[in-house]
Amino acid sequence: MNGSVRFFAAMLALFSCMLAACHHNPDPDTVLLNAWRLCEKLSYTEAYPLVLESLQAAPGNAVAHYLLGRCFFTQSPPQLTRAKGEYDLALQLLDKNGDLSVLAGKMSEEEFRATLHCDTALALLQTVVEAEKAGMPPRTAVGVMKTALFHVNEGLRFNPASSFLQELSQTLRHMVDVMNESGTFQEAEPEAPHYFI
Repeated sequence: MNGSVRFFAAMLALFSCMLAACHHNPDPDTVLLNAWRLCEKLSYTEAYPLVLESLQAAPGNAVAHYLLGRCFFTQSPPQLTRAKGEYDLALQLLDKNGDLSVLAGKMSEEEFRATLHCDTALALLQTVVEAEKAGMPPRTAVGVMKTALFHVNEGLRFNPASSFLQELSQTLRHMVDVMNESGTFQEAEPEAPHYFI
């Protein structure tokens, strides 16, 4: 009996090895590229598990953290703190290793940095909107708006031709000035809040 148990154990081990050899793990870059394409199509729910899979294989990938932030930002309701944290982490990783991963050749480092700063600003502005809806006094938003303005201006430093960032910078500057003077948004131009949505 002892010999047949060993034979059975050996066969089981061989079968397990064969199964492992047949199971092909997809390339993490392919998974991330598929997630990127889904995000371009605004299919964030479908992209989310692919982004997580990519991060399991490459936890230091700036592009994957950026996409995870986009997935958090677009959830209903949006997870703004988590989105901003992922954008911040993506910027730190990009500073550390400069690796554009699947975006190499498709987007310059400057364009990616501008995108990261822009999306960080939008997450902060959406936070202001959510706080105001929850009854927070507008005056408390000045610091967050200044931080958003900083990120918009950083985005402009990397992509000075962006008309969206230029317009957003002017609008935020005006709103921060009004807030510093009056403590409310009431004097701001009525068109300004459309950038938050």
